[in-house]
Amino acid sequence: MKPTSACTQDRDREAGQIEALYAELEPLSCHRAFVDHLYILRDNGRLTGRHRSVFASPLCEVALVCREDAGSLHRGDEAERWIAVRQRPRFGQRPRQRAFRGWMIGIRCRPSGIVFDEEEIALAALAGVFTGIVREQNPLDDIVHALDGWIEDIVGKSGLRQAEFAGALDDAAASEQSAAMPAADGNPTIAARAAAAGISPRTMLRHVRARTGLAPKRYASLQRFSQALRHLALDHAGFAQIAAEVGYSDQAHMTVDLARHAGLSPGRFRALARRQIRNDAVRFFKDDDLRKRVRLLVCDSGAPIGAAADTGKGQHGQ
Repeated sequence: MKPTSACTQDRDREAGQIEALYAELEPLSCHRAFVDHLYILRDNGRLTGRHRSVFASPLCEVALVCREDAGSLHRGDEAERWIAVRQRPRFGQRPRQRAFRGWMIGIRCRPSGIVFDEEEIALAALAGVFTGIVREQNPLDDIVHALDGWIEDIVGKSGLRQAEFAGALDDAAASEQSAAMPAADGNPTIAARAAAAGISPRTMLRHVRARTGLAPKRYASLQRFSQALRHLALDHAGFAQIAAEVGYSDQAHMTVDLARHAGLSPGRFRALARRQIRNDAVRFFKDDDLRKRVRLLVCDSGAPIGAAADTGKGQHGQ
């Protein structure tokens, strides 16, 4: 596969098509109890290429995906090319079987964010909205506003208020929180985590598996891994310091975990992140309030295809 030429990229931008980009945004303040973040991926195979790893993730994912490869372009109705994707937290990493070209637009939330479990009709309605939006010049503002509206609609129909949802954590949610807490000795037991949550070990196992599909230790491992990725990408602290801060027993423990869940060493991941992470959100978002909500922005680095890697922010395998 040949890298996209600079001339082709310039023509795409002139035609209103944004370059390969991945953005994470904070939810509105009134949605923070329900949603961890919103995300948008527009790719041409550079950020999510074949054989690059799909990272592990401690979050659930609800998204709409529109492929722009040859296998999807034959459909007459463009809205039909958008498919709903739901992912539970996943352990370990796996290589992509093919590069992705198209759009992924959605949210990620904690496994106890049950508000979004059965909203197929409302999610499908977004396909028609996105079909028109993504063909516009600089569409990211409108995409985020559409997602904000969809979240508000779902939360409103649920009858839950933010304070009620945040304050009414049941045993399952308490189990998840306890399972994700780092232990001082780096080797927590189920009994210790259950005691911290005020429930029995058997109850903890049952609740966490029901909500996440994972055992408590695996769920805790994913939370720790996710925190390590963010520190490695955005901080300048040394590897040993980051390992200690997020709950690993030592730097070697963190290195093993990154190999398991990302297929990369800490040094390799940090180098790739610094090559691709950008701070120029003003290029993509016109609304100043939206630019303030951007917490991660990754763009095509311009490096040869084989030298890049996925961002590691929980992207699924579409």
